[in-house]
Amino acid sequence: MEGTGSASWLASASLELFPVQEASAVFGMTILIPLLRFLLEPCLFMPVARLLLGKQSQGGIMSPRLAATAKKMCESQWKLLYYSVSTALGVWATYNQPWLFDTKQLWVGWPDQVLTTPMRVLYTTELAYYLSTIFLLALCEVPRKDYPVMMLHHFSTVALIIFTYKYNYARAACVVMLLHDINDVIMEIAKILNYSSYEVASQFVFSCFLLSWLVLRICIFPAYIIYSCFFEVQDALGFRPPFHMLLNSLMALLYVIHIYWFALILKIAYMCVATGRGKDVREEDSHED
Repeated sequence: MEGTGSASWLASASLELFPVQEASAVFGMTILIPLLRFLLEPCLFMPVARLLLGKQSQGGIMSPRLAATAKKMCESQWKLLYYSVSTALGVWATYNQPWLFDTKQLWVGWPDQVLTTPMRVLYTTELAYYLSTIFLLALCEVPRKDYPVMMLHHFSTVALIIFTYKYNYARAACVVMLLHDINDVIMEIAKILNYSSYEVASQFVFSCFLLSWLVLRICIFPAYIIYSCFFEVQDALGFRPPFHMLLNSLMALLYVIHIYWFALILKIAYMCVATGRGKDVREEDSHED
């Protein structure tokens, strides 16, 4: 049965999605994040891309193919920067917290769990990033064949962030964010090395990425977080909290997307073994490296 002891808390929680201060921070960061990206691209990311791709150019002049690769490298540098920052925020938010490794502690004390300052900073940063990324993905990112899946992922992530904040399921959400961001850091490093034609280094980092995806997203995410959301929450509280199945559904949707992407990762791994070099199978043929 649904918990009745939390009815008064739910009544107050329903008054607002985010407190005014944090909503303002999200709004401001949603605007500033893409502006920062557009500022850094010509003055930092593109010079780094030209430096790394210099040995592939002819007399310092980039072919259309190489220019497309430079654009993709700029995109990866931006994502590497963001995911490095968000991973650091995730470590800050979960550091020395008992619920990071003991998943039953994710629910102890709900709904009166304290949302710490590091957790609030992580929430506002992640929400602002994914809101801005939805627009960037639609308007200016390199087109890829998994565009609908990527857009579904971003919308479901935004929904999960807002929902878990509103109903104070923040501990579980912070662990999920940390698991995912660690993986994304490794992915962007592997892509930059691959674009730069550092074959040995890129294949080594890609192997680390494949392993981290398998461990963090395919194994730990369902075995610890989703399992806890389905079963341990009721054991810890003695009842199913409100909108329990909506939380589980959003988590399960993310997991299905992870499985789809893992199949693509395995396809790239097969290409690496068969041909000695892999490429992002999601990218359109016109932008192949």
